[in-house]
Amino acid sequence: SLVGSEMCIRDRPQLVDGKTVFQQGPADFASSVKPLIEAGANIVGGCCGTTPEHIKAIKAVVDTMR
Repeated sequence: SLVGSEMCIRDRPQLVDGKTVFQQGPADFASSVKPLIEAGANIVGGCCGTTPEHIKAIKAVVDTMR
């Protein structure tokens, strides 16, 4: 059990024209959210290199699970 634990799962961002970006598009990025929530994740999100589109895609997945 990972109760009380933190976990970070991420793609490897790259530096492109001085910006941190993910090669993984929003839909692919968000596709990893459902199994994490089903496994008990309470918080999911993005960090450096994710865009508002990545977060919108995550929200769309979360909304289907409510």
